[in-house]
Amino acid sequence: MGGFLFPAAVVLGFTIGGAAEFLSKIILVALGLGMVIFVHELGHFAVAKWCGVKCEKFYLGFDVWGKKFFSFQWGETEYGIGVLPLGGYVKMLGQDDNPNRQADEAKRSKAAEGSPEAVETTNSEGQSEPLDPRSYLAKSVPARMAIISAGVIMNMIFAFVILMVAYMYGVSYHPPIVSTTSPGQPAWVVGIQSGDEIYEIGGKRALTFDNIFEEVMLSNRNSPDGVPITIHRPDASERQGYRELKFKIPPERKGDRPMIGVAPAVGTTLNEAEPVAKNTPAADGSLKFEGGDQIVAINDIPIATYTDVRTALSQTAAKAIQVKVLRRDNDTNKDKEVSIPVAARPIKSLGLVMALGTITAVQADSPAAKAMLETGDLLVSFDGEGVGDPMTLPARLAQLAGKEIPVVVQRGSKTITLNLTLANLPPSPDGAMSPNAPLEIPALGVTCQVLSRVAKVVPDSPAAKAASGNLEGQILKVQILPDDKGKEAEDLLSRRFGITDQTMKLAPAEGEEPEYGWAFVFQRIQMATPGTQVKIFLEGDREATILPVDSAEFFLADRGLNFDSLKGRMRATSLGEALDLTRAKISGTIGTIYRFLFKLNDSQIAKQAGGPVRIAVAAYTFVSLGPGDFMLFLGMLSVNLAVINFLPIPVLDGGHMVFLAWEGVRGKPANEQFTFAVHMLGLALILCLVLFVFTLDTRFAFKMWQNWW
Repeated sequence: MGGFLFPAAVVLGFTIGGAAEFLSKIILVALGLGMVIFVHELGHFAVAKWCGVKCEKFYLGFDVWGKKFFSFQWGETEYGIGVLPLGGYVKMLGQDDNPNRQADEAKRSKAAEGSPEAVETTNSEGQSEPLDPRSYLAKSVPARMAIISAGVIMNMIFAFVILMVAYMYGVSYHPPIVSTTSPGQPAWVVGIQSGDEIYEIGGKRALTFDNIFEEVMLSNRNSPDGVPITIHRPDASERQGYRELKFKIPPERKGDRPMIGVAPAVGTTLNEAEPVAKNTPAADGSLKFEGGDQIVAINDIPIATYTDVRTALSQTAAKAIQVKVLRRDNDTNKDKEVSIPVAARPIKSLGLVMALGTITAVQADSPAAKAMLETGDLLVSFDGEGVGDPMTLPARLAQLAGKEIPVVVQRGSKTITLNLTLANLPPSPDGAMSPNAPLEIPALGVTCQVLSRVAKVVPDSPAAKAASGNLEGQILKVQILPDDKGKEAEDLLSRRFGITDQTMKLAPAEGEEPEYGWAFVFQRIQMATPGTQVKIFLEGDREATILPVDSAEFFLADRGLNFDSLKGRMRATSLGEALDLTRAKISGTIGTIYRFLFKLNDSQIAKQAGGPVRIAVAAYTFVSLGPGDFMLFLGMLSVNLAVINFLPIPVLDGGHMVFLAWEGVRGKPANEQFTFAVHMLGLALILCLVLFVFTLDTRFAFKMWQNWW
């Protein structure tokens, strides 16, 4: 009787401390995953023994082709660990999940001729058949159902107990608070903001940010209205301290999953491992930031939330700032205030003015929305001046905040002039972090694509000095060329951006989509190490190698501060509360699994499934978070194992239950030829699933290896 471990594992981060710590965590992961499988097989084994069935093998993992790590004989049962870590099995006399061996097992379970202990049963032809009394097939239908269902029941009992303990101990979670929205994506379009709490999504209470990801991923993409979301926006003027807003957001397909474009909450405390990014103003001062520093003020602007940080950085982009932090003094074990000066961060300029593309999204209640700007409009001029360099346009328009200006747009074949009042919203500190991210213009409330076409070269700029000819026209690709000092840092940076060989392909071949947009390339250049050159390849076999220079006019809001994510701790204060949390977690997990299974025909959803590698990485991450979190993970995994194994698929426990139910109704087993054919089909399905998840795991492992090294 086998159990298969195929839950949809969440891909989480992978961090490694010292060798001893790493080894201890690996051992805990192996023990935890082994325990989930063990309790499942123990259920089958214990009930089978109780019913008098001879159990010949008890294995964790599958000993395919007889390959195993070790085994030993104790009594009539061989115990061992097989080499294929996809589950485990109990081998009983007269029962085998392999259809090719079922006939042999049926023969082995027959009683010796004339045996007084033989149990008379009815075969599929309705004939009497004497069987060994210790054979699985000799037991009654209710007894065999008990044996079959015992694994699932044990998994649910294990999940219930370990989740109760986890909630009593306390588990960490990401509160459903938005730190940022991705410009142009659905949440940004409807007007969700940094600091908003997503209170409900899909009609369900959002207790953690994971609830948001799950609901969006499993939402009905064919629904024209989208996912209903209730927001609590902080507002001191309201009696309850917030305003309640309701939206319906249709998820957008990006990469492997649907998303609405929200990021989980970030706190005001700097990351322990990497408090600042290298080669940024935050890293360059004589006074250094330290991991665990809590930002409490920027230029005397009080900081309470990450939203305050974003606002302060945006408003002071062109100025040097004083960042006040609270730092733990190890000598006194008390917090002390430290004020650290941070210089402004000028943009790195090539001297290329790119062409601005059309509007790709308009934000609700923005100046653009009120002026009836539309997606597809092409911005031509503002207040009598041309668009100029798109990458400096957000900063230039921010200088006109509050003013009513004429905006000329090209709409199809028409040229339209609209009057609008610009919002007082400077460029945000968030750069374009996805390959085809658009350019956000906060003062207007629109996003536009920046084309990879050079409209103009600035005279006396690095591009003008580096070029031996005209650089106007289509850029095909961009290559980052670090000097010897910066090569290692640039390699790591590019891998974090998902770039291979420091090369970004921009213009597509005919009929292809571009891999990268200019806004993304611009962001990558801003993060380059000193001395890094940029090589551009243009149509017509033209190229130029350019050394970026710091602009004297325009600055980035981001100074290089790295913040930790905001986490809460969920801990039950009583057994009753732990019971409620456990019940809600189990029912929610079961519902999510079934919703996931019903959407496996969607290739993007199917890619979220995971096999042993993803499960092991997720387990390692939860071990790193603490005992409560690891127990929570094992409880969820145990529920997954129970649900998956009880699906009505031949070879799985649920498939066996279907055949037993049919036998109970008919009074005899199903036809042997039919049973064989259906079990072969089930085995083929399982093997295809194994191949599929191993393919996903291989790709995942390769990406993880790239990012690691």
